[in-house]
Amino acid sequence: MGPSRMNDRARSLLASLPELKDALPVFAVELARARRYDRPLSVISAPVLALDPEQVPLRVTDVAAKTTDGRVIALLIETDNDEADALAERVLRGDTRADVRTATFGKDALTLDDLLSAVE
Repeated sequence: MGPSRMNDRARSLLASLPELKDALPVFAVELARARRYDRPLSVISAPVLALDPEQVPLRVTDVAAKTTDGRVIALLIETDNDEADALAERVLRGDTRADVRTATFGKDALTLDDLLSAVE
């Protein structure tokens, strides 16, 4: 997605997020915690243009990062598959063309690389 297609809200959201490569250490720590304590953990990915921060507020404990292709990936701590799917529905807001993807630790993948591959 080129800069000309991004509105001010999307540009502002992307500017406020770290690059995915910079967030990977935090993602890895949280995945290790979920594995160690058998806690739910999910990942959601969406194009920045599909996101409305007022409609889809992330919790303080969630960790979000941007990809080089204009997507936002959020690590949803203490979030199981059903909750991740419900969040995806809120992101879609009836727009079935938006490419929103979710993956849950233990159900869809067991490693960080596999979780991220499932939503990229």
